[in-house]
Amino acid sequence: MESEEQKRIAVSDFTTLLYQKGYRGRFSVELPLTNNTFFAGRLSDCLSDALKHYNATAGTESVLKLKTTAPYADHLECTFSVRFDEVKGFLVNGAAFRDTRTGQSHAYRISSNHQLPGANTIEGLFPKPKPWDKHLKGKFRP
Repeated sequence: MESEEQKRIAVSDFTTLLYQKGYRGRFSVELPLTNNTFFAGRLSDCLSDALKHYNATAGTESVLKLKTTAPYADHLECTFSVRFDEVKGFLVNGAAFRDTRTGQSHAYRISSNHQLPGANTIEGLFPKPKPWDKHLKGKFRP
């Protein structure tokens, strides 16, 4: 009973952390080691379902991939590699950001959950093309 309470607290703490960093909206959780089991919806529901799945499979894996988009730019995908620890809760190991329009991507290793970049800083990783870039490349037609 005590571990269920700890898991509920871990879910609420991690949800609060991501909301404070600005990640809101659609989330999906993928469990890569169990034939790509997939949960989608609200963040707290996804994490709770993933933990229930871990309990059902006797805790064979503790790694999951959390996917979402940037709040004001749906073309920027954010993928977090998250690990669950019974004592510390959810720990982010790495983050990958990808622009679906241009195909550019950035990956970061994260040692602490508080090193997670804010959602609004992601747009700065992918600069918008300048109007004169086409002329520099020799493309003069509109």
